[in-house]
Amino acid sequence: MEEKIPNGSKKIILVGVLMGFAMAITGAILNSVFGFILPQLQREYTGNSMFRPWSDPLMSLIFVVPFLLGIIFAILWQKHKNMLPGKTAYAKVMKLLMLYFSFSLIGMIITYSTFTISLLMVCVWIVQEFLQLVIGAWILSKMIK
Repeated sequence: MEEKIPNGSKKIILVGVLMGFAMAITGAILNSVFGFILPQLQREYTGNSMFRPWSDPLMSLIFVVPFLLGIIFAILWQKHKNMLPGKTAYAKVMKLLMLYFSFSLIGMIITYSTFTISLLMVCVWIVQEFLQLVIGAWILSKMIK
């Protein structure tokens, strides 16, 4: 017997996918911009043996992450938006995303301390992730009131 997904759940998943798409596009654009402005980053990506080549099928998982984050954030936002401090929906959703961002910084520090990557690369990742979350927060706050 086929179980139906409630309409509200469909909307949350759709908003999460849209948020993930926007974050993925933002990340791709920022990656290109930073690669153009800072060519040493591009050399570090291609010259460092710790990164998988794009021909490796596992690299496709990098494109799944923003969509998973988008769906998870949409679900969390729907369930907990009334508990978050802030006057506007955007301020509230930014609180939720900044909580995630603060925990992801710990992972980036661990990555920097354990892998042979430059501080510049980690700083670019921090800026990229922050800007992706700002875009995602804006979409989430506008689409789920």
